[in-house]
Amino acid sequence: MFQGELTAHILNGAINRPARDALLLHHALADVSAHNRADELRYELLISRLVRVHWDRAHFVRVKRAYREKYRVELEDEVEGATKGDFGRFMAGLCEV
Repeated sequence: MFQGELTAHILNGAINRPARDALLLHHALADVSAHNRADELRYELLISRLVRVHWDRAHFVRVKRAYREKYRVELEDEVEGATKGDFGRFMAGLCEV
């Protein structure tokens, strides 16, 4: 079962990279939101995924579009809702294109 999921994840990334990255961001945001928001260790996954897509602006625009289409909410709004303080403002700033 795990091998099939891994293969599907790899193929999804090759076929539709923006959708895959939107899904990974959604999972990271859900993890932060579902747990204690004061637990900064939960932010590591979100930081790495958001920074990774941030560097390629054209790709990031596609990821944000895929996120909005799949989850019916703006990525920036989700990031602001899951983070707080200066860190939250920094993370929301990463979402600006």
